[in-house]
Amino acid sequence: MKKSFVELLNEIVIDFKQIHINSKKDVYKEIDVFSKISELLRLAEEVENYTTNNLNIIEKIFTLCHTYFGDDIGIIYEKNKDNNDYTKYYRYKYYRIETILQNFIYDNELQIKFYKLDVFEFKSECAHILKNTSSVNKNTQTIKPQLTFIDLFKIPYNTVEKITILKEILKNNVYIGQDNKWVGITKKKNELAFLYDLFNNEKNILKDESFELQIKTFYKEFGLIVYNDKETKSGGYCTLRNLRITRSKQNETYKNFEIIFSDWVK
Repeated sequence: MKKSFVELLNEIVIDFKQIHINSKKDVYKEIDVFSKISELLRLAEEVENYTTNNLNIIEKIFTLCHTYFGDDIGIIYEKNKDNNDYTKYYRYKYYRIETILQNFIYDNELQIKFYKLDVFEFKSECAHILKNTSSVNKNTQTIKPQLTFIDLFKIPYNTVEKITILKEILKNNVYIGQDNKWVGITKKKNELAFLYDLFNNEKNILKDESFELQIKTFYKEFGLIVYNDKETKSGGYCTLRNLRITRSKQNETYKNFEIIFSDWVK
């Protein structure tokens, strides 16, 4: 999931705190803060993030980086300039991000400011923005990723190879076309639902999800839209009411699916 400007800024603060702590112990290990800064610059130029406050943050990030890594004056530069780990993880990467930050500042008519600004001072000066992080995280947690067809299946059925074989079986038996769209044999709206029933009746094939969510995702994979019972939208294939009716295992369609998928379900 894409991170917001505020969320990414908060991660950068956490990374710099760790860098600060490590420097006190003369310990240097890879912390990928520079790629996060590059992404923050990209986000800053999106319309919704292009604000005076956020641009001022970029100015401060330049100063923050210079405070820690700048030649001669950097907090952790002087005593570690010959340290291989420091050079490997920070020094050269800092030179690259310094150039990128300078270009961003010049392009956006901002100012390069040289003064001491450690991570704690930086966090304090950015508190008016960072305070929104908790509400952003709270909101993003309520967004559930959309269920995909492969997500319906448990291990070992939820692999690309297994799903590809499933579709090949349907193609070879003329249930779907080469474009993976449903063709069917009986032309009945519940025909595909019998395959769902087969998988659902077998143990350890489908994950535990609501019938509505599963059957909609199942049908959608083959180009068929299932609408809620009271929806009147045109273009739908059928409603949930059509598919909630209990289907018999003695039905010829069910039996045929049992035969052609006998090896697949093992």
